Amino acid sequence: MPAASQSAARAAFYVSPDGNDGWSGTRDQPNRDRTDGPFATIARARDAVRELKAKATGPITVCLRGGTYDLKEPLVFAPQDSGSPQAPVIYAAYPGETPILSGGRAITGWTEGQGGVWSAQVPGVKEGQWYFRQLFVNGRRRQRARTPNEGCFQVDGLLSTDNQARFRFRAGDIRPEWVAPGDVEVINLNRWQHAPVIAPGLEQLIVYQGDAGAGQYVHHLTLRGLTFSYADWSMPEVGFADNQAESDGTAAVMAYAARACAIERCRFTHLGRWAVSFGKGSKENRIVGNEMTDLGSGGVKIGDAKSEVHPIIKPGGPHVFPVDPAQYRTQENYPRNEAETTSGNVVADNRIHAIGIVYAGAVGVWVGQSNGNTVAHNEIHDTGYSGISCGWTWGFGPTAARDNIIEFNHIYNIGRGILSDMGGIYTLGIQPGTVLRNNLIHDVHREDGPAGYGGWGVYLDATTTHVRVENNVIYRTHDGGVHQNRGQQNTIVNNILALGENAQFRRSQPAPEPSFTFERNIIYWKTGDLFWNRTNDFRLLFDYNLYWNAAGEPVEFGAAQFGRIPWEKWRSMGQDAHSLIADPLFADPEKGDFSLKPDSPAFKIGFKPIDVSQVGPRREK
Repeated sequence: MPAASQSAARAAFYVSPDGNDGWSGTRDQPNRDRTDGPFATIARARDAVRELKAKATGPITVCLRGGTYDLKEPLVFAPQDSGSPQAPVIYAAYPGETPILSGGRAITGWTEGQGGVWSAQVPGVKEGQWYFRQLFVNGRRRQRARTPNEGCFQVDGLLSTDNQARFRFRAGDIRPEWVAPGDVEVINLNRWQHAPVIAPGLEQLIVYQGDAGAGQYVHHLTLRGLTFSYADWSMPEVGFADNQAESDGTAAVMAYAARACAIERCRFTHLGRWAVSFGKGSKENRIVGNEMTDLGSGGVKIGDAKSEVHPIIKPGGPHVFPVDPAQYRTQENYPRNEAETTSGNVVADNRIHAIGIVYAGAVGVWVGQSNGNTVAHNEIHDTGYSGISCGWTWGFGPTAARDNIIEFNHIYNIGRGILSDMGGIYTLGIQPGTVLRNNLIHDVHREDGPAGYGGWGVYLDATTTHVRVENNVIYRTHDGGVHQNRGQQNTIVNNILALGENAQFRRSQPAPEPSFTFERNIIYWKTGDLFWNRTNDFRLLFDYNLYWNAAGEPVEFGAAQFGRIPWEKWRSMGQDAHSLIADPLFADPEKGDFSLKPDSPAFKIGFKPIDVSQVGPRREK
C-alpha cells in the first residue's frame, strides 16, 4: 500500500467539506448510497475523539480532506481534548490535499453603479452585527482607502493622560468630518465581477483553552499540514497607541497553558493579527516547519504580552534604570510561579515574511518573560520592525527570560525603511544563559527621514545583561552590526560585522558594571564610524580582533562628533593589544560571501570560520 494510503488508513476519523456530521466519520469519502462517510466539521470530529480517548492505546488521527472549512466561531480545544505521550491527538491534512480553516465570509451580489463603482449589500454590516477591516480579492489583500497615498503624516505631539490613543496632528492633515461619529470607512477597489471576494468574520480560528493556575492543560495535541486564513483585527473603543513589537494582540491559533503540543508544516496567511501565540504556562511545545505570510501583525509569540517589567520613575525625574529590583513594577501577567512560566518551547524551520501589514511594529518571533526556548533555523524577512525580540524587562528589575537560544536564523530585509530603533535580533533586560549564535543578518533598513535612527543587526537594548553573541555574520545594516545600550557583562565573540552604513559597532550608554568583552571579531567597512561610543567610559575589553577599512581610511575609534581616537592611542588605553589591522581576504564581500581565503590573517587572531550553509530552514527528511 502506498505511504499516503497507509497514513490515511490509520486515521480514526475523517472530515470533509462534502461530509455530514450525522455520519460515522470513519470513512474518508461518502459511500455510494451517501448513508455514511466523513464528518462535515472539525468540531464534530473533536467531540468524537473525546469519546474514543478512553480506550485509545496509540495515536488518534483526524484527517481533514482538502477544501475550505468556514468557521463561524473559533474552534476551542479544552483539556479534555488532550492526548497523551502514548496516544497523542493529531489533526492532519489528508495526504496530498490542502484543508483550509477560514474565518472569512464570501461577499457576493456585486453590481456596477455610476462611474464604474462596484458595490454589494453585506448582511449584518448595516445592522451593526459585523464590521470588518480587511478585504481579499482573488486571494490578495486590498488596500483600504488612505491618505496620503504615499508616505505618512507626522504626529505633532502626544496627548497621553488617560491611557487613550490620542495625539496632535499637523493642521490640514486630518479633516474633522473624517472622524465624525457614524462616518463610513470606504475601500476603493477595482472591477471584481466573477472574482471571489472574502471579508474576515473572526479574529481567532483555534484556541487551546487551558488554565495554568488551575493546573488544567491542553497537551499532546498536534496540528499538521493545515492552512489558516482570513482572520481580522479590531479597534478598541479608545483606539490603540503604538506598542513596541505589537506583542499585545490575538492570534489565529491562540494557546493558553498548552504542553507538549505541536504545530507542524502549516500555512498561515491573510491574517489581521499574529499567526500563533503560546501564552501563560505553555511548555515544551513545537512550532516547526510552517509558513507565515501576509500577516497584519507578527509570526509567533512565546509568553504573555502583559508581562513586561518597568522601572518606577517619578514624574519629572531622570530617566535612569535603578539597580534595586524593588524599584520596578511588573505587569498583571508576569509569571509568579513555575506553573505560570512559559518555557522550553521550540520555534524552528519556519518561513515568516511579509508581516506587520496592519501593525507595522510587529516582529517575526517574540519571546517575552519566558525561558529555555529555542528559536532556530527560521527565515524571517520583509518586516516593518525587528526580526526576533527576546526579554522584555526594561531595566535591572525582575526577569523570567533566561537560557533562550537563538541560532541559525536567516534574518534579512528588516525594517522596510518605515520605523526606527530596531534590530535583526532585539533583546531587553538581564538574560543569563541566553545565546545569539550562528545567525545570518543583513539588510536592516530603518526610517530614512531626518528623525530616523537605529537600524542594527543585533540590538542589546535597555540593560541587556549576561548575553553571549557569537559566530554571527551581520552586514549591510543602516547603523551598525551590534548596538549595546546600558547593558553590562555581555560577551561578543567571533562575529563578522561588515559594511554598516553609519557605523559598525555602537555603545550608547554605560552601566554600573563593565559593558562587554569584544574578542576575535572581524570588522570590515567602507563608510561611517568603526566604534560609535557616546561617553569616555571605557569599562570594556577589546582584544584579538581584526579591523579593515576597505576605503583606505585610518582605523579610529569613537564617534566623529565626539572626537575619534587613533589606533595607537586606543592601544595605549589597554585595548586591542593582540588585534590586527589587515584585509581579512573575504571571498566576495560585495555579494555577501564572507568565507575566508586559506591565507586570511583572521586565523592569526584565533578566529573560527563561520559556516552559513546551515542557516535557515532545514529540509524535511
